[in-house]
Amino acid sequence: MENKYQSGFALSFLITSMASALLVIAKAENAALKDWMKGMLGHHWTTHGAIVILMFVILGFIFSSMNIGKEWSEKRLITLIVAGTVLGGLIIAGFTLFE
Repeated sequence: MENKYQSGFALSFLITSMASALLVIAKAENAALKDWMKGMLGHHWTTHGAIVILMFVILGFIFSSMNIGKEWSEKRLITLIVAGTVLGGLIIAGFTLFE
């Protein structure tokens, strides 16, 4: 893989997707956190989105600068992205089902 940003941001997506799902659970379980997030940008989902976007961008550049996954194949990158999506969804679904 020649573009170091592809690998860095794919890994960032995986981590950010799971962190976003965990933040959904944290807000559902902690009213003070949800209220704090509402106070930050007017609505807890707006703050949630801002946190997730910042996390994705920051981690993406950090991982890219470290050349993590520089030689990863396209198949591995797709696997990371799909895994992030599925794991994030399963975390939220599992919480909802067992709540």
